[in-house]
Amino acid sequence: MNKRAAPQQLASTEQETQPLDDSRYEDLPRSEYLQLTQEEQDWLNKLRQQRVREAPTLYEWDIKVATVYAMGWLVVIIPCGIMVLIGLVAHWYESDQWYGFFFMALIFAPFIRYLWLADKQYHYRLTTEGLVTTYHDAIPDAAYAVVRGLAWFGVVVCIVGVAFLGPAALIGAGGMALGAFFFTGFKNIETTYESPIKNGHRHLIKVTRNRPFIACQSDVRTMGLRASIRLHCPLDKMHTILSLLMTQLPDSEIRVFKNERVLDGVPFASFESGEPAQLADFAPDNPSLVE
Repeated sequence: MNKRAAPQQLASTEQETQPLDDSRYEDLPRSEYLQLTQEEQDWLNKLRQQRVREAPTLYEWDIKVATVYAMGWLVVIIPCGIMVLIGLVAHWYESDQWYGFFFMALIFAPFIRYLWLADKQYHYRLTTEGLVTTYHDAIPDAAYAVVRGLAWFGVVVCIVGVAFLGPAALIGAGGMALGAFFFTGFKNIETTYESPIKNGHRHLIKVTRNRPFIACQSDVRTMGLRASIRLHCPLDKMHTILSLLMTQLPDSEIRVFKNERVLDGVPFASFESGEPAQLADFAPDNPSLVE
């Protein structure tokens, strides 16, 4: 009995180690993709990510991208300006609290800009199957250490206040201690994700003028989802990156847009939108389209 069971178990093991046949999913329509079970969809998503991640690397680069620019500064200016105006009104009425509003504005301005709206540090790796993007907030580690130190100091102050003032202090100090404790583990978090392209198929390559940005889109689906990548790049590397994309994606078209907001406002992979451009227009000696 054992001699008969052994070959069956070995055959089962060999079958499990063989790569799964995923060819029938390659050009899967969206409607059929949605009919798959959640387990199958999760498996396809992991397979897409694995393909992009393990494919040969064509090019990789780092870039720091500002999150606050142009009209985005209003997010910082408006709340801090309101605090300053309140301080001026308080000073006009000879209130002793007017300087507090000025102090809050001086504190919140850099806090909003450099912590809440911190610049992003990106690392891109372009492969033959897509793009691997890794990013984190461009904040020095010392800043996180300072915030953690202030948070622990706040926790200690609140606990001491409760010890001296009794349970009644929990009304205010309890909430402050809870908020301070939330920041005791404040640290930089790195995020990585993979975006596929549909190799050998026509894509629309969108490029912005003001800040070098590329969005490569195709209506052709790969395993039920549209192929699309988005990336920032230094101006002097744009021609190299576009050349690699055009090599991987024959018959693709380049269209130029004023900025990312306009780029995102047009229909997905709409070949009728934007200003047509050629790869030669982005050569290092001819950067007129992106200046």
